[in-house]
Amino acid sequence: MGKNQLERILQIDRIIRDRGGCTKKELTERFEVSEKSIERDFAYMKDRLMAPLEYDRHKELYVYTDSSYFLPSVSMTEGQILALSLSSEILNHFNAVGEFGQLKESFDRLAAYLPDEVQVDLSRINNRVTVITDQQSPLSDKVWHVLTECLRGNRLIKLQYRKPDNREYESKTLEPYSLVAFRGNWYLIAHSPEKGTIRTYALSRMKDPIKEKGTFTIPKDFKLEDYIDPEWGIYARKESYDFKLKFSPGVANIIKEKRWHKTQQTEEQADGSLILSFQSGQIETIGQWVMSWGAEVTVISPSALEKQVKDNIGSLGDLYRINNDRDLIQSFA
Repeated sequence: MGKNQLERILQIDRIIRDRGGCTKKELTERFEVSEKSIERDFAYMKDRLMAPLEYDRHKELYVYTDSSYFLPSVSMTEGQILALSLSSEILNHFNAVGEFGQLKESFDRLAAYLPDEVQVDLSRINNRVTVITDQQSPLSDKVWHVLTECLRGNRLIKLQYRKPDNREYESKTLEPYSLVAFRGNWYLIAHSPEKGTIRTYALSRMKDPIKEKGTFTIPKDFKLEDYIDPEWGIYARKESYDFKLKFSPGVANIIKEKRWHKTQQTEEQADGSLILSFQSGQIETIGQWVMSWGAEVTVISPSALEKQVKDNIGSLGDLYRINNDRDLIQSFA
């Protein structure tokens, strides 16, 4: 799209908004161009800019059939364009809810305003960028839509919820405070009026949502950071632990390469090992992460994490010992 065409389209949009419509004849006279040029402008607006532009036979005018449509003017640096492009590539992989497709559509609409040579460059960049995300839990579109409506209006929500260790659903009425995306899953931080507690609920375990008539007010002293840790997890609790973990020389450099937590401190040891220290309340998630390092890490503190790791190792030992005993018995059978 050339500069002259862009200027015409911006003015056409303004005319339709101000007057409610326009004719091809008035546009050809105003811009001193042919009807073919105006028709090309209309086609570009409809096909590339997704404008709801139609001819109204009763008014004998070209009008917008959707009054909420707007034609934004875009002014972006090359770096901002690249950042937006890469963001759209990431959004392509966060599609557990069908509604997220609208985000990609929004980017395509913005990209349509860019010069043709920039659009080509973005295409080349996107074709050479791959995003690998965590596995996602599928969500119900109905749960998502009703829940986001309740969040916007501070409305109570009634739904059926299943705990992770239970196949049966139970009815819950909740005051939804905040949505959190974490490692491919969506979670709701909500207050239960019945129990008087703030807890975390997985959206993938919800069904049959109903928007209740009652409303609620979020307490002024509520702080989301009191219930989640952006680096480590979504378990709703206020208590915090002082973690101190010793990593072997074989993985010390890998640990140093990452920022694991905003409060982290590292201490290099004479033997090449590394001690990583930080504060967090997410002992369950951190425990799973520690187990993934196997014998490359030793828990120094807290004692609760040390016990958790020992219990898990004991359970694994029992499990494999039982399986080995079964194999041994079968070999003699």
